[in-house]
Amino acid sequence: MKKSLLESNQIPECAVELAGRLVKRVAWPERRRAMAEVTLALLAGQARTAEAVFGWGRSTVELGQS
Repeated sequence: MKKSLLESNQIPECAVELAGRLVKRVAWPERRRAMAEVTLALLAGQARTAEAVFGWGRSTVELGQS
C-alpha cells in the first residue's frame, strides 16, 4: 500500500485493529453506520480505503454513509 491515510494521519495499527473489533460487535443494520463512522474518522470517508484496510465491502460502507 502506498503511504496511506493511516500513516499520514499517524493512526497506529492498534487503533485500526481495535476499531475493526469493535465494529464487529455492533448488530446489523447499525453496523453499517458504525463502519461509516470509523471510515469518516480514520480514513477521511474513503470507502475504497476501508475495503483495503478493514476488508469491509465498500458498498456497505457507502450505504452506511448515506
